[in-house]
Amino acid sequence: ASTQASSGKKRAAAVATADQGGERMLKKATSKSSSGRRTKVLFASAAIMLGGMGLAVIQAVSPATPSTATASHVDARATEQDVAKEASASEPAAKPVPSAALLRAAAIKELEIHLQGNDSRFERLAGIALARIQHPEAVKHLSALLGKEDSELSRIDIAYGMALGGDPAGKEHLVAELKSSRRDVRIDAARRLAQLGDDAGRNTLVQMLGIRSHRLGAATVLALLGDEQGLEALRTALTDESESAENRMRAAVGLGRAKDDSARAFLLEILNEGRYVVDAAGALAALGDKAAVPALERQLELTAMRVEAAESLHSMAAEVDLRPIAASMTNANEEGRIAAAEAILILTPAQADGP
Repeated sequence: ASTQASSGKKRAAAVATADQGGERMLKKATSKSSSGRRTKVLFASAAIMLGGMGLAVIQAVSPATPSTATASHVDARATEQDVAKEASASEPAAKPVPSAALLRAAAIKELEIHLQGNDSRFERLAGIALARIQHPEAVKHLSALLGKEDSELSRIDIAYGMALGGDPAGKEHLVAELKSSRRDVRIDAARRLAQLGDDAGRNTLVQMLGIRSHRLGAATVLALLGDEQGLEALRTALTDESESAENRMRAAVGLGRAKDDSARAFLLEILNEGRYVVDAAGALAALGDKAAVPALERQLELTAMRVEAAESLHSMAAEVDLRPIAASMTNANEEGRIAAAEAILILTPAQADGP
């Protein structure tokens, strides 16, 4: 019992030393509500500590060991309900559940650490994640990176992050990339613009519908813009039995992401058979189909899929257990911690964020 008491005191002390910035955000959270749809989040017993050189997320996954119940004072004629009440009374009180705002503060702190790091790739990833919440330092870092990055495709990602953060220079760079000599760069720039709700790349994409190697990629982006030419190209590929199985699946995914219900049955077939399951789940989520939830929850466990899975789950207001993601902020490698923090920003209610 003394050992348990000591352990409880140490854990309580750890929670008490949580970053004051997180606590301030917790107070703000009680007076502000999220705009748009919000994701319902299930938080199990956990405690979060911010400070030192990094971030620690302390989880109480297993319940505390209850005291041994004795029956010496229980009347032999007591009902099962009476015994259950007796045992329940002997168990220790449940630990307090941390709020969404406190967990969100932990994610922001983790991303800020990487934003100030020495690795340009991790700085870029953290900057794009923080740009989601209009973090002022994110745009500054991304702007500096844009001028130093050699890769055209990486510059597109950086510019997209700048645009997310409200910097007009980001969108201007994406529009300029539509004139690149590389087709893949032009398509990627058009895709990022479409994600920002900008159709500046429409003409570039229409021209690529006639190029077989880029036809489905261009059609998928056009479909996101509601372009009938793109939608028709995808429908044709979906029903054309001369197309490869992969192309038909890509067409189905593109239609689903464009919220075209004609591909739902095919997407469910893909999901149930486990083929092309990642994109099929995201496409079904765009259609609001809850059948995608189990697959998306599994994707949350994988660094490369975590952010898109979080976006899809958030779009359906699905209930998500954040314990595994919170644990990744301490247990994963650097890229995994950044992805976990970004997923938490997506899945928790938006508050008055910032440093």
